[in-house]
Amino acid sequence: MGYSRGRYGVSLGLFAFLLLAPATLAKGIPTEVEITGPGIATAIRETTPLALPTLGINGFMDTSRIITPAADGDPSYEMTRDGGERVRFYPSPGGSCGAVLYIGDPGRIGTEFDNHWYRATCSGDVVFRTVLAMHGITVPGDRSDFVTLTQETTARAGSAMVQTDAAWPRWLLPLAGVIGLALGLSVARAIPKRASLRR
Repeated sequence: MGYSRGRYGVSLGLFAFLLLAPATLAKGIPTEVEITGPGIATAIRETTPLALPTLGINGFMDTSRIITPAADGDPSYEMTRDGGERVRFYPSPGGSCGAVLYIGDPGRIGTEFDNHWYRATCSGDVVFRTVLAMHGITVPGDRSDFVTLTQETTARAGSAMVQTDAAWPRWLLPLAGVIGLALGLSVARAIPKRASLRR
């Protein structure tokens, strides 16, 4: 349902990168985001360093053009950055990149983005879905086993980090993240080629 195998290959690569590679926060990137919406009993607080740039304003939505608003009644998730700036994300049930309504920050002067609709970036869409899947939340358009796969990957990665963290040099963690991303992209490219060969 929804995403192609190629998109899931990219997703797994990004997921490995998020888990294994530490990063320094750049200027303008939120220090945390809070997510609420359907199926979320307690607000999710996300502070993973490599997730935050993608969930920030520049990483999460394509501001190059305004789009048509999502249909009334479609499920949506609200994301608050650093306790102020708010956006509402409408995932696409068909698996394409969703829509974003930029609400703004009530504690500051308005911006040119306020109350406008934009397309979510594909990387932002995938990272958002992955963050929710880590908490057992299924988003419209997710493949039926996406949450299970994500949680199993989280458990394996967490176990590996606990066992090896003290013994390995710190530079190996970012290297592992880059390798994970490269493998995910390789899988994404290989799957369509195999499918075309079978035809």
